[in-house]
Amino acid sequence: MPSLRPPDYSGAGLVNLAATLEGKLGSQPPSPGLTISSVPDAATYVLVVFDGLGVGQLSHPAVAGLNS
Repeated sequence: MPSLRPPDYSGAGLVNLAATLEGKLGSQPPSPGLTISSVPDAATYVLVVFDGLGVGQLSHPAVAGLNS
């Protein structure tokens, strides 16, 4: 079983992705967002979150695409 580690609020985590999308849509996000420009400009975004998928589930071959 992998060891637990605290969330990275300054890196490429979910909270920063949401803040980046919020900022790109013209709002002022509460967190700084991502420092990389890998999110293209768009009029709308769809953010899909799979809650409960951990390292154990993502190591299964059937979800290789999600893991990437």
